[in-house]
Amino acid sequence: ANVGVREGRWYWECKITSGIRQPNPNAGPTETEPQGHVRIGWARREASLDAPVGFDAYSYGLRDVGGQKVHMSRPKDFFPPGEDIREGDVIGLEINLPSLALHRKIVEGQYNPAVDVSDAAAAQDVEPPDIIRDRVPIRYRAHLYFEQFEYHPTKELE
Repeated sequence: ANVGVREGRWYWECKITSGIRQPNPNAGPTETEPQGHVRIGWARREASLDAPVGFDAYSYGLRDVGGQKVHMSRPKDFFPPGEDIREGDVIGLEINLPSLALHRKIVEGQYNPAVDVSDAAAAQDVEPPDIIRDRVPIRYRAHLYFEQFEYHPTKELE
């Protein structure tokens, strides 16, 4: 996906079309070999585009081998033992971000947990998200790539 999100609850699904194959007792050794590996997840705009999701502190991912979650290149068990992500699986990812009004209060140091209990009151006066896909898709070798403007983080990782 190539859509940025800043606030609210978002959900997306992806179907694994190539990766670890489903077990087939009648298949030969070459038919059960994996066709690459899969990582899916969420990343901030500061995340490295040259590394898989979960590589740094700016992204969170799921890995097909063992169904592990990955953050800062540290895999941890997530799926029940013996389960992993295989071809044909559909994986859904959801993220719930606070409203921009609440985020602004936290950044400015005006957040009071006793008063600002709910994010619902702040969300009433906020307009719905307006998604603009303004990056140009470029077709190269049967794939679509999107223009990416260089983004330089303003703050070092803490």
